[in-house]
Amino acid sequence: ERILDGATRTTILATSREGLAVDGERIVAVPTLGADRDSAPAVQLFIDRSTALLSEIDFSDEDRSLIAEICTRLDGIPLAVELAAARLPAMTLAEIRDQLEHRLDLLTGGRRRSRERTRTLRDAIDWSYQLLDEEGQAVYRSLSSWAGSFGVAQAAAVTADLNLTDFALRDILADLIGKSLLTAEPSGGEMRYRFLETLRQHGEEYLERAGELDAANRRVAGYMSGWIQSCAEGLSTEDELIWVERLYRESPNIRRTLDWARQNEDWDLACRLLGPLHASVFSISPALASLAAALTKDLPTPGPPGALGVASLGALGMYLANMYQEAVELAKKVDVEGTAGVTLLHTAALCQLQLGDTAAAIEINQTQLAAAVALDNSALHSQAQAGLTCYRSSAGLIGVEDALVEVESARTLANTSGHPSSKALAALSVGWVQIDERPDTALE
Repeated sequence: ERILDGATRTTILATSREGLAVDGERIVAVPTLGADRDSAPAVQLFIDRSTALLSEIDFSDEDRSLIAEICTRLDGIPLAVELAAARLPAMTLAEIRDQLEHRLDLLTGGRRRSRERTRTLRDAIDWSYQLLDEEGQAVYRSLSSWAGSFGVAQAAAVTADLNLTDFALRDILADLIGKSLLTAEPSGGEMRYRFLETLRQHGEEYLERAGELDAANRRVAGYMSGWIQSCAEGLSTEDELIWVERLYRESPNIRRTLDWARQNEDWDLACRLLGPLHASVFSISPALASLAAALTKDLPTPGPPGALGVASLGALGMYLANMYQEAVELAKKVDVEGTAGVTLLHTAALCQLQLGDTAAAIEINQTQLAAAVALDNSALHSQAQAGLTCYRSSAGLIGVEDALVEVESARTLANTSGHPSSKALAALSVGWVQIDERPDTALE
């Protein structure tokens, strides 16, 4: 400030972890290095540092792809990339990649002339962490329990024991952003916060040291199980597409919480995380369906509440993995009831069709239709009706004109429900029943 006051035409270019808070300052945020392709800056930095250590090294196209993966997982942080490259004399690229879950232990051994605080990745982050006040450190630690992005309500959920007001919490979030420890961007009408994975691991390490990890995980689990219930309800309405976006956004947090539940054999929590999503077979992510398929093998018998929902979602995961017979066998093992039973039968019928047994698919679908009608659920009713008509049409058991009458009836039910996926399936079935005799009309 004295320089600027005494020499008004002076311009200073400075780098810092946060703004200097002086008059006339203009802050330009410097992002991490791009790492999304073989020629990205982070990849080039890795190669430059590697060749400085091993001049004879020659990277193949496959090696460059592996380097890009390493740099992406390191969030393109220059110091992390340099320290990873420094490991090459003693480790292969594949070994470096496989050890990135323990990156704070892996990325040590900076150049001798480097400042002490930048000789290891942990030292560099520790320096910033120690400059936070006690409250800021506590919030930083707690937020690391979120694996993906999170909103302010999620931040409040894991910092509840600090008794912060909404404004106080937002001030600390802003401070962490200003100190380059947290990133933020608007999404879906709210601000979403996120740690670079390297920083998240550092925060979690301190969370464990403080003896706070288990309590933080329980708060995350409590929040996510309630959120999943709201999401499942939203996915069954005309707002389905909005909730699909939210579900994909929360998937990393769901996966991490599910892993914690399985490690602790908390099967009730596991079922509360995945079971309610059974009614969203057309909008669920394949990754979550795959997790449900794996979970079906772990659940005790009889399963906790929600186990049927997990079985329904798990059957979809098996279907997507071409495990058709396994999905059919799973459907036979459980007592089919409620919406979870209807969606499980839907997937079992699809699997029988893939196995070439159209008669079995029709039989299952008829049971599905009767169950959907009994539930008085127009969305599920339309899905079952459309499926049954399509199967009968494929088997030559119904003519085109009669089939069109039935699928138009299903379409009316779907439109009444307002459910986007049900409407799409009904529209698809109109083409399905005409594909053999009227291919051009069917494609339209």
